[in-house]
Amino acid sequence: MEFIKRAAPAALAALLAIMSFAGCDKDKDNSVKTGGDLVPSAGATVAKPGEDPVWIRVNGKEIKKSDVDDKLAKIKMQISSQVPPDQMAGLEPRLLRDTMMMLVEVNVLDEAVAANGITVGDTAIDKEMEDLKSRYPDEATFQEQMTMVGVTEDQIREDIRLNFGRMKYLEEHVDIPDPPEEDVKKIYEMTKDRNLIPASAKTVHIFFQFPNMAAPEVKTEKLELAKSVLEQIKNGADMGELAKKYSDAPSKSDGGTETFEQGRLMPPDFDNALFALKAGEVSDVIESPIGYHIVKMVELTPEKPHEFEEVKEEIVEFLKDQKRKSAMQQHIDELVKKAKVEYLEPLPKVEDDFVDQMNGLPPPEVPEGEGEEASEAPMESEADGSEADGGAPPEIKEAAPPEAEDGKPTLPPPGE
Repeated sequence: MEFIKRAAPAALAALLAIMSFAGCDKDKDNSVKTGGDLVPSAGATVAKPGEDPVWIRVNGKEIKKSDVDDKLAKIKMQISSQVPPDQMAGLEPRLLRDTMMMLVEVNVLDEAVAANGITVGDTAIDKEMEDLKSRYPDEATFQEQMTMVGVTEDQIREDIRLNFGRMKYLEEHVDIPDPPEEDVKKIYEMTKDRNLIPASAKTVHIFFQFPNMAAPEVKTEKLELAKSVLEQIKNGADMGELAKKYSDAPSKSDGGTETFEQGRLMPPDFDNALFALKAGEVSDVIESPIGYHIVKMVELTPEKPHEFEEVKEEIVEFLKDQKRKSAMQQHIDELVKKAKVEYLEPLPKVEDDFVDQMNGLPPPEVPEGEGEEASEAPMESEADGSEADGGAPPEIKEAAPPEAEDGKPTLPPPGE
């Protein structure tokens, strides 16, 4: 289910997604953190030519400059098409700081995964790889994308394993209760008029098909036949029997009986003509890109809202999603507080920039206590350059409701 709340511009959305698990505390500087206490460390490292200095230690595990540089380069590649070059330069300190903090977070999270004995089997990884590859036209295109971002299939599989393990751990340790019934009903009332069940028409339909790119004389012959059949209908002939004799639609065996949903599948010319009819009326000959039609309106069912019970479960999940990401981040923050984190290379200090200004936007209009302003942060294993060591954070998606012009969120039909 997707709802819409106030969203950042595309460039910001990409940036915020990448930074979603990086901390936002601007007061942090070069430090050792043990049990939540910040203690200044010995100072920044100075690399000699050819050296790869340690920039961060997390419970004794070293994160080197090359680890940070590699992850930062991949993040910049991800957002390069959405952030203008002049803005990218100004984001460098922020990107570097958040990359360093993100690597700390995934390391403490991976320690928790290992400590809890969480594993991910090959079957789950294989299934995710199949899904990933299905998003590309063919295997060659997928391989080209991997080459472009500088990763191998083995690295992607390892990233999937890490991300699935992290998510499994978080799902086991972060419990999100169901929202109050009244909050669910509030969302339903806000969205029910935006998510109507389409109108439907029970009809008798006679279809005169002509081939794609048909010659004019073929179309003329079909049109003359359609007009002849329509004249027979007007003179009282049984339309069902005529459908069995003349229609090219599969419904001919049922006497042309078909039900159509408004706005679904059929060409607009046919759709508009059909739903302008009243019960019992027969259309004129309707031309569409695929042929000629004669249709009789037997019964019209107007569009209507879904019943509350039909969409209740989806609304509950939406409201839980609003809290889930925040709760998971809070859990990761607690893990970081308990860890010994040494920033041997100082975290860059950053001034307020357009990302920080976006953080000050007012929250979306959702029931009190159920909304958390956050950017959608899908961490898909989509050849994005995520690597095995200190890979991208787990996939946590924050749903956002499609917003109509009047500002009300929109709820899709059940099952979407």
